[in-house]
Amino acid sequence: MEQPAVAALMAAILAGVCHLAGVSALLRATSGKHALPILAGVAVLLLAGAPMLAGSRVSFWHFAAFFGTAVSLVVFLYGAVLKSLSLAMLAEIARAKDEQLSSDGLTDLVVRPAFAARARLLVDSGAAAPAGAGYGITAKGQGLAGRIEAVRRFLRLDSLGLYDS
Repeated sequence: MEQPAVAALMAAILAGVCHLAGVSALLRATSGKHALPILAGVAVLLLAGAPMLAGSRVSFWHFAAFFGTAVSLVVFLYGAVLKSLSLAMLAEIARAKDEQLSSDGLTDLVVRPAFAARARLLVDSGAAAPAGAGYGITAKGQGLAGRIEAVRRFLRLDSLGLYDS
C-alpha cells in the first residue's frame, strides 16, 4: 500500500480480529479468570508486534488509533455479553420450556446469582465484609464509594439512565 494511513487501517482490522480471537481463546482456557490482564496483554502484544512486522508501510499513530477502536469494541462486546443482567435474563427466558419466566424465576436464575457474585467481589477486594445477614462497608469501601460519588457528581450522573422510568 502506498498510503501508510490506509495500510494502518487494514493492519488494525487484522490485528483487531486477532485480538478478538486471542482474547476468546485465552478466556476460555482460563475459565474467564484474569480478564483484564488478558484483554490488555493481548492488546499490548499486538500494538507492539503488528507495526514491527509491517515496518514503515504502516503509520504507527494511525494504526494505534484504529487498533484502539478495535480493542474498545472487543471490551464492549465482552462487557455487554458477560455482565449484562438484561441479556442474561433474555437468554434464560429463551431457554425456558415455554419461553416464559416469572419475575421470581428470573430473580432466582439470574439476579440473585449475579448479585451474590458481585458481593463476593466486594468482599474479596476488601471493600465490604460480611455482617449479620448481609454486608457492611469497610474503610477501603468508604474511600472507593466516596471517589465514585465524586465522579458521578462531576459527570452529573444522578441516575442509572436506562433504568429510569
